[in-house]
Amino acid sequence: MHLYLAHSVIAGLGVFAGRNYEVGEWVMSFKSGKTEIVSYEQTVSNPANYVQVGINQYIYPSPPALYINHSCQPNAGIRETTEIIALTEIAAGTEITFDYSTCIAEDPWEMDCFCGAANCRKRMREFKQLPTELQLFYRAQEVVPGFCIKTVQPNMTTVW
Repeated sequence: MHLYLAHSVIAGLGVFAGRNYEVGEWVMSFKSGKTEIVSYEQTVSNPANYVQVGINQYIYPSPPALYINHSCQPNAGIRETTEIIALTEIAAGTEITFDYSTCIAEDPWEMDCFCGAANCRKRMREFKQLPTELQLFYRAQEVVPGFCIKTVQPNMTTVW
């Protein structure tokens, strides 16, 4: 058992590590098999559960990824728009989280945050609304898809 669902202190169910993960290690995918890409208009029935994978392109995540919660201090991130990798070492029994803002380029998008992290922003917003230093950190970790990077002001194109 590499992953399991359990009660989350963040919200409802969460995805938990059934074993240890190293930094950069693949954890899971948002999709399995043939995952349908839909438009924003098609997500209105359940917008909170869709994941943006391109401009006006969304997928409905396959379980267990469907239950990954947001954190302002995540231990995982998204590479190649659908693959979840460890940003930190993740110990068995730890809830796996990512920052929802890293894959949102829907203007305007906002959602209350209840992650409880010491650095909680209290409000999740699209990637371009994150503080500059946080944008640069996530870009350096390579967990921001190109469609989000393109929405940022031209002076934000350099990663230090």
